[in-house]
Amino acid sequence: MTDVLQRVVVVKSWIIAIVLATTAIVVPVSAKSPAKSTANASAQKIVTPQSRPVLKTTMPAENKPIRDKWAVVIGIDKFKDKRIPSLQYSSKDARDFADFLVKEGNFAPDHVLLLTNEEATENAIQRAVGDDWLPRRVLEDDVVLVFASTHGSPKEMDVAGENFLVTYDTDVDNLFSSAIELQDLATTIRRRTMCDRVIVLLDACNSGAAEVGGKGLLRSKNFEVGSIAGEGTIVISSSKASERSWESKRYQNGVFTHNLMSALKCKGAQTRLSDAYEMLRDLVAQEVQFDRRVPQNPEMKMRWNGSELAMLAPPARPRKTDAYSKEPPAGDATATNLASTSLVPTKQQATAPSITTPAVTVPTVTTPVPAAKGIGIAPFGAVFEKIVTYSSQGVLWGVINSPDELTDLPFTLGDKIEAELAKKVGASVGVVSQHKTGDELRKKFPTLEKVRYLNLSAWNEDNFKTIGAAVSMRYLLTGVVDEIMWRPTKWSNRYTFVVSAQIIDLQTGKAVARVDRLTIGKAPWTSDTGGGKRYFENEVVPDAARQLVTALAKQMNGKW
Repeated sequence: MTDVLQRVVVVKSWIIAIVLATTAIVVPVSAKSPAKSTANASAQKIVTPQSRPVLKTTMPAENKPIRDKWAVVIGIDKFKDKRIPSLQYSSKDARDFADFLVKEGNFAPDHVLLLTNEEATENAIQRAVGDDWLPRRVLEDDVVLVFASTHGSPKEMDVAGENFLVTYDTDVDNLFSSAIELQDLATTIRRRTMCDRVIVLLDACNSGAAEVGGKGLLRSKNFEVGSIAGEGTIVISSSKASERSWESKRYQNGVFTHNLMSALKCKGAQTRLSDAYEMLRDLVAQEVQFDRRVPQNPEMKMRWNGSELAMLAPPARPRKTDAYSKEPPAGDATATNLASTSLVPTKQQATAPSITTPAVTVPTVTTPVPAAKGIGIAPFGAVFEKIVTYSSQGVLWGVINSPDELTDLPFTLGDKIEAELAKKVGASVGVVSQHKTGDELRKKFPTLEKVRYLNLSAWNEDNFKTIGAAVSMRYLLTGVVDEIMWRPTKWSNRYTFVVSAQIIDLQTGKAVARVDRLTIGKAPWTSDTGGGKRYFENEVVPDAARQLVTALAKQMNGKW
């Protein structure tokens, strides 16, 4: 036993000696190499995300100065659908807020687009945010503000449970195709412009207009602000989801709008939105509680990286812009100045897949063809960059994987229009199919031989009279598919089809009937299980053709 204990003591002694020797070697190296240690620390610091140095020329987009500022201001208190209750001060809210932005918010007058009542149709708002106002003016590092004072719709009114801003021409039975979907508003602006900083201010709720001064369509809940705020977005709503937004008893404005203007300047032009919100929330809550004995608490949601925004701060590089017409461009002789002997297809037509379209020179027609009492359907054009499909990941049915799957829908539309026209006027007016009409145009004008999609919306009266002298029909129905969109949502797939068309009297070259941006929107629960494209072909496009022909025939009123 004694020998064993001695051996254990010896082994422990050797272990202690080895540990001391190792420490003696390692410690001096660490002590004598401060430079190396510092260098290692510096190297580690460089690769750590929190401390990685950033070049002076690069920074997150949200931290960059505001290059320029733009605002779309909407106010609606009178509605075309008489089932929608009128409001008192919404259009005044919009006018006052637009005036505030210009006089106190450092917005240039031509950078603020004001749309009130009849001007604020669904089409006009969509044009402003997605077609020809913001997309043609907003540049990278700009900021876009949208203000709206109107009714909002509750999710219970929509088949897919979405919230909408009610426009002047909204049909309460067809919200998707006639109102502005709140969840898509900021996303649309970011997608259609180069801007990644969007502010949405909403003096609208859906909590009921049963009492005078309340905004909304039903006694229900307001929209969830978090569902509207996408990346790069700040949303301030006039009340919580369970509350009502009110117009004031003390002055001619909404309580939210009036106090918003005060709060935004509470610390001058450099007031941060969070500071303005804190003041706004208190002012609104206090006034409504005192006057109405009910709560109204504005809500703010931010999905914002970088430094916080001061909305009234002067822009760093302001610029001028061209004048804007609130009316959609006409498709008659004033649309473009084309030579009477030349038919020039539009750029949209030329951008169709695998299509190169040269200018078309019309040959001289020595013997005019007598005009028959018939109507030809020209193959529809399409704006191909506006055929959009979203990711289908996780979608169980109705899947569309690419916009390319939808590029033949204009031809489907032409066939459906032929069938609808034959029902309406076939007994008294000969209807010439898009295939025969297209063949005749290509035969008379050889340079159209390889052109599949005929977007004639910018041609003038002389162009159409030249066609009339060369073809056998009296009237020509021509149009363009403005937009096709497929987007899956939580409960259903969304199908959107937008089309414009006109009927031209080929003797005079004038449009005798016209429909602009007819919008068909559907959100089926399960009826698209046969496939997304098939649903477009069997449900959406036939509905578009039916409504289009009905509207055009009504305008013709027996003229043919």
